[in-house]
Order: sequence, then C-alpha cells, then structure tokens
Amino acid sequence: MKYLLLLIFCIVVMLSSINSNTEDTISEQTLKSAFIGQFSHYINWPNRPQQLNVAFMGNDDQYWQDLQNMANSGASKYPLTLSRISKAEHVLLTGAHNLVIGQSYNRYISGD
Repeated sequence: MKYLLLLIFCIVVMLSSINSNTEDTISEQTLKSAFIGQFSHYINWPNRPQQLNVAFMGNDDQYWQDLQNMANSGASKYPLTLSRISKAEHVLLTGAHNLVIGQSYNRYISGD
C-alpha cells in the first residue's frame, strides 16, 4: 500500500509538471525573428557596418512586434535599425541591408 501511494504521488507530480499551455510555445513569427537576428553572425558584411538596417514589408503586426523585440534584445551581432515599409520601392529609401518580407507580401515575389 505504501508503494502504491508513492507511485500515485510520483505520477501526480510528473503529470503536474507537464505544461500544456500555449504560452510556453514559440510562435512562428518569434522563431523567424530570431533567425533574422542570428543571420548577421554568419555574413561577412562589406565595410563592417556599425549597425544593420532591416526593412520589413508586411501586414503581420505580431511579426513586426517580434522583430522589434529581437532588435531590442541584442540577439544580433550588430545593432539593428528596423523600418516598416509598404512598397518594395521604399527599400531603397531605408538603406536596408536586409529585407524581411511577410507572408502577405509573398505574392510580390516572382517565382521565376
């Protein structure tokens, strides 16, 4: 009986430690933002810029927020400056080193 109670107690502790909350999962946008931050570690940028300019073209507010959080976290090798643009032509105005295109703007990229 003593071992049965100990076994039940262990099972209850194990089951209670399993967290099924969705708050603990990483969103796709957060993962993509982290990838953008890490990207700078593996590129040899010409003239070693003091900061990298990243332009975001998309309608996804959560993705934009995750990019801002990543930029403020220091996850990148370089300090990042973010610009949100609505047209591809605007990328030249930002002096962007990287262009991040949200899913809603994928239709503007040619498949050829």
